[in-house]
Amino acid sequence: MSRTIKNHGREGLAVETLFSIDQIESQHLSQVGEQALQLSVFAQKGFPVLPSVVLSATRFRNFLQTIHWIEPMFADLPYSSLRLNLEDTQQLQSIARQIRQTIQHAEIPESWILEIQSAIAQFPDLGSPSAVILRPSIAFESDSFLSQELSDLIEPQICDIEINPLAIALKQLWAELFRARTLVYWQGAKIELQQIQFAVVIQPIASAIVSGSLQGAPPNWEVTADRAGGSTARDL
Repeated sequence: MSRTIKNHGREGLAVETLFSIDQIESQHLSQVGEQALQLSVFAQKGFPVLPSVVLSATRFRNFLQTIHWIEPMFADLPYSSLRLNLEDTQQLQSIARQIRQTIQHAEIPESWILEIQSAIAQFPDLGSPSAVILRPSIAFESDSFLSQELSDLIEPQICDIEINPLAIALKQLWAELFRARTLVYWQGAKIELQQIQFAVVIQPIASAIVSGSLQGAPPNWEVTADRAGGSTARDL
């Protein structure tokens, strides 16, 4: 799959907003993040990598700029140097909750989700996946270690590929950057919001071949497997 979608920024310059994994090169780091760049390196070396599309960090910036922030202290959030008192846990949790709720209730342009759906539909060899997983891919200007640590704090999201579930999962993933524990990390490391390049890796989740259950107690276990067309049970 080779796909690039371009968006025109404030100065009219074309900016890539979606990358397929085989398009990514080292100069794209600030747009796709460390994790996506590493996936691309593995793919180019012939290692098996799931089909992936990367939503550029530009979209995260675009989204924050569209939000109507009711609380005055967040009005310039995309451009401000957010500074919090990490010793005041009650205030920290309150601010984290306000930011996340505002993000989760904001509207994402439907055209953005349609672009993602179109890219997902081009995943090779998997037909039309019914679900996808959204993972963070973070970049800083000079520290790949910090980007990995921050990514590890952000919970991936799994969702259907319909418009509403995709939009909800994407907002939830972005909102994770402002969870209290995550704020403590990047505020404690004296990282400013403008330094965080937050891209999203989107990968398909294939339908399960079989599902089932495990019952019993050692040493007598029974595995029940359900397939289309019937069930089978086996003692272990």
